[in-house]
Amino acid sequence: MLLVLKLAWRNVHRNTRRSILTVLIFAVGLATLVISNALYDGFHEKMVVNAVRIFIGHLQVHAEGFHANPTVDKCFVPPPETSLDLLQVAARARRVRFQSLASTAATSQGVMVVGIAPEREAQVTNLKKSLVSGTYLGSGAEDRQSCLVGERLMESLRLEPGEKLVLFGQAYDGSIAAAACRVSGVCRTGNPEIDRSFVWMPIVAAQEMLGYGDRISELVFLTRRSNEVPAAERELERRLAGAGLEVLSWKEVAPDIVQLVELDIAMQTVLMIIISIIVALAIMNTMLMAIQERFTEFGVMAAIGTRPGQII
Repeated sequence: MLLVLKLAWRNVHRNTRRSILTVLIFAVGLATLVISNALYDGFHEKMVVNAVRIFIGHLQVHAEGFHANPTVDKCFVPPPETSLDLLQVAARARRVRFQSLASTAATSQGVMVVGIAPEREAQVTNLKKSLVSGTYLGSGAEDRQSCLVGERLMESLRLEPGEKLVLFGQAYDGSIAAAACRVSGVCRTGNPEIDRSFVWMPIVAAQEMLGYGDRISELVFLTRRSNEVPAAERELERRLAGAGLEVLSWKEVAPDIVQLVELDIAMQTVLMIIISIIVALAIMNTMLMAIQERFTEFGVMAAIGTRPGQII
């Protein structure tokens, strides 16, 4: 074995430049694989973070059937705050979400109204950071008649900051619900669907408009990293078992994001295979040159009793 290792070491130095080039080819190929994998993983994590921080969060809790059919009667009284303390959860927020008709002096349009707790919502989503003009919602009594509007919705309703927006919908008891609020700010979330159809108002005002009392439509949770979501989901399901609630992860709420990540992973796999083939061909070329120029030498080694395995 010592003789084989000694011969192998001499083989490396037989053509030093070629050996160095072969090592460099392998090193560059391996570095490319490692760096590209790290970049893709970081890109996927950032894609998920951007998606969940716009609106959906990592986990959502609704009354059963709300996600498939978000009607005002599918609401629930939230469990105590202490019962929802999870180690994996970085932030959580309560919401009231319902469809409404938004009306101005110029026009009307169907919108999605989201009642939020302003400070809690700012911890879960980037709503506060997406403000492009005006002021964010406050928690005082004077802020109950304020609302935020998506940038494209603002344009289609021909509104200006400070103008009045009237909302009509169905209350919890089936009667007509109506509320008037002034536009305090305009948001650009980066999601065209949200920017053209969403209105945000204080959760207390939304509860009063619908006659909800303490009821809410959903609980939204944000974990520290997306890979912590499965554990947090299992823990939430265990704590809320038998309460008539459904716990959904971002993958179930936004399957289109999952498909984008899977498509990107497939493209990443193809790239890895191409890089591996290029490196393998380069090394194979070097080995073939080293073998073909030494046929006579191998013949002498075989003639004096060197086994094929030792030659390899």
